[in-house]
Amino acid sequence: MEQNLTAAKSTIVAFDVEEEQIPILAKKLEGTGVVYTKMESVLHGNWKLIDYVHNELGLGVFADLKLSGTPETLSAIGARLRKHNPEFVSAMCSSGPTAMRALKAALLPGTKLLGVTALTSLTNDDTKQMWGRSVEQIVRMHAEVAAVAEVDGLISAPREIQILRAKYGHRLILATPGIRPKGVSIPGDDQNPERVMTPAQAARAGVDYYIVGRPIIDAEDPHAATMAIIEEIDNANKEKASTKNRFSLVRKKK
Repeated sequence: MEQNLTAAKSTIVAFDVEEEQIPILAKKLEGTGVVYTKMESVLHGNWKLIDYVHNELGLGVFADLKLSGTPETLSAIGARLRKHNPEFVSAMCSSGPTAMRALKAALLPGTKLLGVTALTSLTNDDTKQMWGRSVEQIVRMHAEVAAVAEVDGLISAPREIQILRAKYGHRLILATPGIRPKGVSIPGDDQNPERVMTPAQAARAGVDYYIVGRPIIDAEDPHAATMAIIEEIDNANKEKASTKNRFSLVRKKK
């Protein structure tokens, strides 16, 4: 688990926009304290965008490439990514521990490799058709692959975070998409509604990084939407800390 993260620094905004919209969205987020962006489809074939976001916008980059392949393939991709030095990179746990180790070894030491357990859009019906197992079983299986590979962390839906925290403690960073603030409607939302959580619920479950896209970028005021999410996370973290302190005091009295 990442230590001493503020709510703002733990919020990664998914820049699921066209390339020309990136600086516009970054401008709208000024003053929120957010330091990390997530980019996916816009990065394919254009990794120089990582350099642009670093150098021109002063923001960190989560290259959510969901990499998959053989050890040789992932090692070669990792070597290429070294030139751009993203703060985070994602890979599919289904590639196996050997391939994930090869990717991790090829990246710069400061780049955190996060293993994707099960895409947040997947349902039990989906995973049973693909692997003959429930979502939770697949998440547990793929998480163990990542743990064996000694990557830095995991990406999973909010509903599985508590399970993963109980299993791995603070050994692995836990990052989650599927954050849906209460009352926010996302037209055509592709997330499995049974696996999403509000920012406060996710905080209580033990999330390290909150990956938030459409609730921010589709909002009428992205800055205000970001600040509301940060405040909700911050309040939930304060409640957790207060509860923990009270519990500690009770134990000491006993």
